[in-house]
Amino acid sequence: MCVDSSQQVYGRLMESAEDGATAMPFTVFSVLATDESGELQNGRMRSLIRLFRPDRQGNLTKLDFVQSIDAVYKELRLLRASIANSAQIDLAFERVINFFYFFFVGIIAVLIWGINVFPFLLSSTTYFLGLSFLFGAAASNYFEVNQVVDVLS
Repeated sequence: MCVDSSQQVYGRLMESAEDGATAMPFTVFSVLATDESGELQNGRMRSLIRLFRPDRQGNLTKLDFVQSIDAVYKELRLLRASIANSAQIDLAFERVINFFYFFFVGIIAVLIWGINVFPFLLSSTTYFLGLSFLFGAAASNYFEVNQVVDVLS
């Protein structure tokens, strides 16, 4: 689907090129690198050249155009998948935080009522110790994924 639509776009762009041209001149893309006043922005032009990679004569073949569009599409799909994964990790992390929050609120409420919960807490610390190792690994994975998403965006 991406290949078909990029070929159609290439065909439409070739209509604005010179008659009889076998490859699209890169000057067709120079319109994308101009600002509001019509001046060519060097940074934008470099980005376009890095994206499409024209040959030494400044021409862009259909194959190169389609490969460039396909590469951008794949990067976009990867970014969307990373964001979706990060959202799932955020929800899981929120559930863990909510559990601890309500646990501590419950302990405080029981202490306010005058019930001694410290014997129960001391006997259950072995479970909390095991969970801390599990939670530490999950938290480190969470922060690594967020760093990757920040780099990609």
